[in-house]
Amino acid sequence: MKPTKNQIFCVACGRPKMLFKTKAKADNFIKFNCSEMMEESGKAPIRSYYCEICGCYHVTSNNSKSHAEWLDIRDKVLAEEVDRRVKANLKPESNQKQTNQEPKSKGAKENKLNIREQLEQSDILMTKGMLDEAEELLAKCRFRLQAVEQRMNMAKLEGFIRCKDQMERLMRKLEKLKKWVESSYDEQEAFIAKEGKKEEEEEVCTALVSIKAVVRIKRALYDIDKVIENREYSILKYYVAQCQKQIGSIRGPGRSEIAQYWNQELINAQERAKEARRYRVSL
Repeated sequence: MKPTKNQIFCVACGRPKMLFKTKAKADNFIKFNCSEMMEESGKAPIRSYYCEICGCYHVTSNNSKSHAEWLDIRDKVLAEEVDRRVKANLKPESNQKQTNQEPKSKGAKENKLNIREQLEQSDILMTKGMLDEAEELLAKCRFRLQAVEQRMNMAKLEGFIRCKDQMERLMRKLEKLKKWVESSYDEQEAFIAKEGKKEEEEEVCTALVSIKAVVRIKRALYDIDKVIENREYSILKYYVAQCQKQIGSIRGPGRSEIAQYWNQELINAQERAKEARRYRVSL
């Protein structure tokens, strides 16, 4: 029999859900009730999860790991939005009056700028090859845009539309980039050499070139450390030159910041080599 006790309306799910204080209790519920619920309705919970909004554990019949991760991001954003609203209501009266006197467009502008910066950061993460981090940040931006839209009724504002368009463009870019990163070396090289690419294809290609460059930089730095370890200093210049070449090939959003980071890593590696040679001579 499907349980009806111990239920609470979950804002994240938009429907009543069972509440458990610990994961152990939720898992025990599944263990002792799963078979009966499956016989009765053909559907039963198979795993437990922590809900950021309710502050407790629920059970679900959904076994998709990727969907669960997506829901976790949604719940975190919803929890942050709840906290924001609670803090806004707890402001001193004088601050509330001052806030009420400000035009709504200023508050909307601040939210859009914050989201826009996050969208720009997700684009930089793609250049770095940090695709999982970029995907998570884009998911958060998506939910925050939805929250801002509902709170301020700004669906028709030009700035808001630009943010949504940018987010959708970046999500398309990420999807295509993940496909190319998982493809073979020959397929990647053929795509990079392809002529007459469209604008969105060029953006994906630029990011792919940078990701490949970062992989080669890491490999060159690893080889430099092996040179130091094996004291094969005669080939040190080759790997340094390879590293410099790849740093110079980085393109796309955040390229200056990324190149600066890897240049410093190369300098550090060269300093380690100098110190190792100095130590060897002193012996």
